[in-house]
Amino acid sequence: MPHFRKPRPGLSPNRLRQAATAAPLAKEALQARRKQYAAERLAAGPVYNDEGYVVADPLGQPYTPYALTDGFRKIAKKAGVKKRLHDARHTFATLLIGSGIDVRTTADLLGHSTPTVTLSIYSHQILGHKEDAVAKVGERLQSALDQRKLA
Repeated sequence: MPHFRKPRPGLSPNRLRQAATAAPLAKEALQARRKQYAAERLAAGPVYNDEGYVVADPLGQPYTPYALTDGFRKIAKKAGVKKRLHDARHTFATLLIGSGIDVRTTADLLGHSTPTVTLSIYSHQILGHKEDAVAKVGERLQSALDQRKLA
């Protein structure tokens, strides 16, 4: 059965768990899933493969990437959403960058090895964000000049 590769050095399951639980929305879902895994682990007995995966089958084995993608496709279709699972990742990255989150943090959350990888994929988003920042600075400077003229 094909499965996900092991996390690269420095990206432990605990680090992934910490990143996921930092989002309040995800915390409740992860706690519920943890209870479900405990029941599955008990039911499977010694054949359960507990390697700390967040998403695993009833025997603790990671799902294949295809199974996750197909599951998402079915849920999206039922909800009337025409998006792929990978589109959710790009949306997450775009929202981070658009919210002013720095590139290092964005790279860490996306699991990129370096911020350079993130920049190479999302530079168009970051450039747009920089244009907004420069426009805001320009507005502040103009406002300061206008106030000086009134004084």
